Amino acid sequence: MYCDRCGVANRSEARFCRSCGAELHPVVGISGAGDRDGSPADAHREPNDNVPSAVRAALSDDFEVLDLIGRGGMGSVYRATERSLDRPVAIKVLPEEVSKNPVRIRRFLREARLAARLRHPNIVSIHAVGERGGLHFFTMDLIEGESLVAHVTRIQASGQQSPGRARSLIERVVDAVRFAHGEGVIHRDLKPSNIMVDRDNSPIVLDFGLATAKETSNLTVEGAVLGTPKYMSPEQVKGEASSPAGDVYALGLIYYFVMTGDDLVRGKSTGEIAAQHLEADFRPRVDRDSRVPALDAQLILRMIDRSPERRPSLAQVLAELRQIDKAPDQFDDTISMADPDRGDLEAPETSAPRARARDRMKRLIDQLDRDRRDGGEGS
Repeated sequence: MYCDRCGVANRSEARFCRSCGAELHPVVGISGAGDRDGSPADAHREPNDNVPSAVRAALSDDFEVLDLIGRGGMGSVYRATERSLDRPVAIKVLPEEVSKNPVRIRRFLREARLAARLRHPNIVSIHAVGERGGLHFFTMDLIEGESLVAHVTRIQASGQQSPGRARSLIERVVDAVRFAHGEGVIHRDLKPSNIMVDRDNSPIVLDFGLATAKETSNLTVEGAVLGTPKYMSPEQVKGEASSPAGDVYALGLIYYFVMTGDDLVRGKSTGEIAAQHLEADFRPRVDRDSRVPALDAQLILRMIDRSPERRPSLAQVLAELRQIDKAPDQFDDTISMADPDRGDLEAPETSAPRARARDRMKRLIDQLDRDRRDGGEGS
């Protein structure tokens, strides 16, 4: 299990990180990248005693339940072997203490049904939904890998991180969420710990526990604040209705995290974090962050615009990410070129190559603006 704060690997049963002391929150549906000696994790390992006997007994006809791999507000997730197909799976089980609550059961089943309609290579696949001995559960892919937090931390520590590599990862996450939006599903709880990276370095979006769709919107309590504070949109903070634009905002913050390894929104309390979403000007920090190239910084800032109406659609985000990939090489100092007309740029005697680079960057930015105006809002 990896720490969300520092990315260090911990024992599966640990409650606090051995490195930084942060409370650990296992990622739902994820198996660790491997054992401590670096060998691949074994989905067919011996059963662990952290599985309640009631769960093991209720599911024993169909599954050999091996161990607990995650716990969240909507249930616990276990590693198991599906007997009939002899394949590893993850099983999410609604907690027994709330399994007789009709509203919780409806929400639990809604998560399974919403996620099951989403067949995309970067979204975890749901296999089946069932009820045994009073336990409600659904099965899904058991994905061997690491959390996005651990992945970014490890890549940066190894010196292998680059804007292109980060952009490739975020492109696939954006495409997955864009697909979900096309199917009428809004995630509402996108954050680095709800994304994992498998052994092929492919990101997988997980945990649709707070997802919503038009036909199930009556399950959302009006005015309720749902989500994770650091990655909530301003409208979520205010308890307003969810929309695809809220996912765009969260993805903008994830984009910055993948580029830098840092959270853009920081605070010592939920109130302090909420205030940043509602009032902070993130432009100076993003513009002047040398780890974020200029074109990426501009797109991030548009995605986290405080006004949902001014944020781009994910179809636009995806198109612009691909255009940025085709842009000429950006120098280490290109973040200072985010606005070529700004007064704090270098003096006119700057070398001719640098001046030509600025001109080329300005033309690219102008072309992006023209393409957005010509292409409309997209879907």
